[in-house]
Amino acid sequence: MDSIIVAGFLVTSLVLIFNVIIRRLELTGMIAWVQKVDHYMLWIYPVFYLAAAMIVILLFD
Repeated sequence: MDSIIVAGFLVTSLVLIFNVIIRRLELTGMIAWVQKVDHYMLWIYPVFYLAAAMIVILLFD
């Protein structure tokens, strides 16, 4: 159970770092690029989260 919580924390931390980077890029005027990346991340984030869960399950099962 601890490893699932750690994996969730790591994925959430990466999302936080990604959001900070995206916000800084947005402030520099790269709004079109930021919107394109943000659109793709809406689909990629759940895949990363499920992949992290599967890795934990495979390693500790």
